[in-house]
Amino acid sequence: LGVAVSGIATEPVMWWVYALFLFIILTVFLWPKTPKVDAEDAGSFVSVRVVLTGIMASFFLGSLGVGGGALMVPFLNRWAGISLKRSMVLSTTSIIFSSLVAIPMGYESSATGLSLHMVPGLLLGGYVGSSVGQRLPDRWLRGIFSLILAVILVKVMLRLM
Repeated sequence: LGVAVSGIATEPVMWWVYALFLFIILTVFLWPKTPKVDAEDAGSFVSVRVVLTGIMASFFLGSLGVGGGALMVPFLNRWAGISLKRSMVLSTTSIIFSSLVAIPMGYESSATGLSLHMVPGLLLGGYVGSSVGQRLPDRWLRGIFSLILAVILVKVMLRLM
């Protein structure tokens, strides 16, 4: 569905949608935290929220090319009450599945072939990033993540003006 929407909408509309997306994600991530819930014991409470987060992330991945970490980490952590580090692992895992659906639906074969050149950097960056992420306190990770989203939002807004 997301890929179909991106094929219909004009580029300026997609930039506005992207700006709105970033604003919502930043708001969710900075909002007071949902009471912590142990995902193992929460049952359907967490399951429904995790499923809805997956649907939203896949839609935005297909339409805007973003959704994995930028959407799932804040929603899983703040909305579903899953720990920040566990949210990051779930987000990383989900990228595999949403990418498998999105790639054949709307991307050129040349773009797919070009992405294969990124594999060495992705593997190295993923290893180093996850190693550092596991060592940093949640508060630092949340701050760094929020700062990055805020900078991207400002850059998108400046582009729209």
